[in-house]
Amino acid sequence: MSGRDSGNSGGKAFKREGRRENPQRSPSLRVGSIVGAICFLSPSFFATQAHAQVTFERLVNSAQEPQNWMTYSGDYSGKRFSALDQINLTNVRTMVPKWVYQTAATGKLETSPLVVDGILYATAQDNRAFALDARTGRPIWMYQRQVPGDIRPCCGRVNRGLAILGDRAFLGTLDAHVIALDAKTGAVVWDVVAADYRTGHSFTVAPLAVKNLIVIGISGGEYGVRGFIDAYGAETGDRKWRFYTVPGPGEPGHETWEGDSWKVGGAPAWNTGTYDPVTNQIFWPTGNPAPSNRGEGRAGDIL
Repeated sequence: MSGRDSGNSGGKAFKREGRRENPQRSPSLRVGSIVGAICFLSPSFFATQAHAQVTFERLVNSAQEPQNWMTYSGDYSGKRFSALDQINLTNVRTMVPKWVYQTAATGKLETSPLVVDGILYATAQDNRAFALDARTGRPIWMYQRQVPGDIRPCCGRVNRGLAILGDRAFLGTLDAHVIALDAKTGAVVWDVVAADYRTGHSFTVAPLAVKNLIVIGISGGEYGVRGFIDAYGAETGDRKWRFYTVPGPGEPGHETWEGDSWKVGGAPAWNTGTYDPVTNQIFWPTGNPAPSNRGEGRAGDIL
């Protein structure tokens, strides 16, 4: 399905502003590839509370809210472990499907949904993001940024999820934009360009919200992209800092590279990092040497 498809069974198209497609709020929204919820839990588990803002303090103390999953790995430690025990070895066989939501995108689906106060926030292929009632699967909003026709993701048009902070959800896109969405409506609050997608840069990882920052790592090392981690102000979208994972001249570690070999790039972000509030440090995994072993050239070779 192309990026122009609104994914609405009623045939109504999204309004467009350039490459941007505005969210549509409709209980009749039905779209293509499948995200399923399978549960036998009591309705009270998913009971929607009065929606409170997701503060940094809530993220730091997320273990006190096991009913929520407010960041990519569940908490800052990155363990991806839930303390909930309603599902166990004895009763797991009784689980049955309760609802199914279709995203309208084909291919790989690699998102980790967030759950905040009874609302499920997730992403899908081709720059899609959406919010659902976690108890019923009822769509609340869907957003899609149109994918450029000449996009060059290495390993599928995937997206691994959102970050949420305050009353906003944050998305990185295949065409290397970082976008803030209103968590209640899906409306675009700000949209910034991090890099030129035509040189192989893309975002596939979920951002990490830390204090008042939205931190995200670039993908595209297969094309010779030089990896970096960016931090953007959650309120305005202005870039606060950029850390290159392959050091250039004058940066610590550059002396370990011979000549101009550092320009070949590599070491992009392939997953979402973690944060240690005790030491106030961010840890981020990187990988993929460049150019890749599949024969793609450096970033400048694909223009």
